[in-house]
Amino acid sequence: MDERAGAHLVAIACSDLPKGNTHWTLKLPEDKAVELGYVESIARETVRQSLKNELKPSRNKAWRISELSGEFVAGMEDALNFDSHRGYTY
Repeated sequence: MDERAGAHLVAIACSDLPKGNTHWTLKLPEDKAVELGYVESIARETVRQSLKNELKPSRNKAWRISELSGEFVAGMEDALNFDSHRGYTY
């Protein structure tokens, strides 16, 4: 894979998730790079190595919630109310 295709791969991985997905997999940027014509084919290990060298997702400290449903919110409120009775504040 040349440098230009590698840059496109990183750009794909940094873009918004395709509709219907909750997180990136190695297959998603692989498929998108082929679909957009940046490469004819690419091995999943090549994708992994390329993104590993360019991106450091483990340094991103953030919560990930796949779907914010009413059930999730109710459960979170119950948990926070339970802790507040024990003297914890958020």
